[in-house]
Amino acid sequence: MAEKKQTTTDKRRQMHMGVFHEFILPSGKPKIVDLISFEDLEWDKSGLRRRRRTELNQGMILSKLRADTFHKLSLNYKESKVVSLTKMIEKYINSKKLTVGDSSIKQYEACLKHFVDAIGDFDLESPPKELDEKFLQYLQRRDMSNQSINSNVRQVQSFFIWCDSKKITKERIQLKGTHVTDKVPDTFSDSQMDNLLGLIETHIEESGDNEYKRISAINQRRALFMLRYSGARAGEIMSLPLDRISVFNPDMLDVDGLHQFLIADMPEIGFRVKGKHEAFVPIANTQLIDFLIEDLATRNPNEKWYLDNGQGDRQWNSVQTFGRPFDANLRKLGIKGKRTHGFRATVISTLLNKGTPAVAVKTLVRHKHLSTTLGYWSPDNSELRKHLQSQLK
Repeated sequence: MAEKKQTTTDKRRQMHMGVFHEFILPSGKPKIVDLISFEDLEWDKSGLRRRRRTELNQGMILSKLRADTFHKLSLNYKESKVVSLTKMIEKYINSKKLTVGDSSIKQYEACLKHFVDAIGDFDLESPPKELDEKFLQYLQRRDMSNQSINSNVRQVQSFFIWCDSKKITKERIQLKGTHVTDKVPDTFSDSQMDNLLGLIETHIEESGDNEYKRISAINQRRALFMLRYSGARAGEIMSLPLDRISVFNPDMLDVDGLHQFLIADMPEIGFRVKGKHEAFVPIANTQLIDFLIEDLATRNPNEKWYLDNGQGDRQWNSVQTFGRPFDANLRKLGIKGKRTHGFRATVISTLLNKGTPAVAVKTLVRHKHLSTTLGYWSPDNSELRKHLQSQLK
């Protein structure tokens, strides 16, 4: 059997090339790589005058170049066969960008970064042992709550489910979270919400000539009214254009001429509706309607957003920055352990405690499952007692 060629030449290009039968291309032919030109192999140009190399010397140089190239190809081939965690995370995030908004992408990126920081990069086909234990220990060292830990675990598990669906891993990598006992949602009392409104109005009065502080406080008041009386999420309020609110745009009134606002995608700012379903949300509270009508009179013609900075741009562009002034105000009032999402839990609990059918509340807050709505419920025994006395005779 004839020996396979190790090198070949391209006379048109005056080039020596290495032939690598170890690496077969999809065409079935061996990989061929340029090694050195005829002139550079024939002549030694390292001195003051160039010298012609002997055939023996040329053969040794050609053999060394081929060996070095083979080594590089082997390393690249080995690297290309590794299904890198970080490379797959990048592909996963890019695929998610087609279906979810910027805030969700940031959440995925943060959780997966925690995972990489905890475990390091690795070949998904040969994952290290005890991934879940190491990840849990890392999250606990960061003093995260059990809820935050489980949120991180769920996001990373979604990534591994995606890997499994794409046949990237040999078998699905399973993570486990930490045990969470049932926790009553952090709802606000009426007095706490009234005190918060009072503090925000004080900020408006004391802002003086500082236009930024004044507008920021005004938008905190606008946000508080919507949070308190609509049950909308912070991201939905933050991304709500004025022309989708009936008080600002009569075309948005429902068929009976009643007030409502529309929650829908805003692709230009990367906002996508959670659950992918747009919805009209009724504005039935008279205090909210009165506030919106009064607020309409203060608007500049160039304002576009419900929480507008006065120049046609949003006051806040992320849920995190949206929540910071509220967190600061709650600390000043001595209200601990509560966040803006607590307003949503307050709306749900208030409606359920007043006897509103759970299915109706689920529709208002746009949950996919009734169990999610009931998970926000903080029962009020005084209201329960009234129902027991009136209904059970």
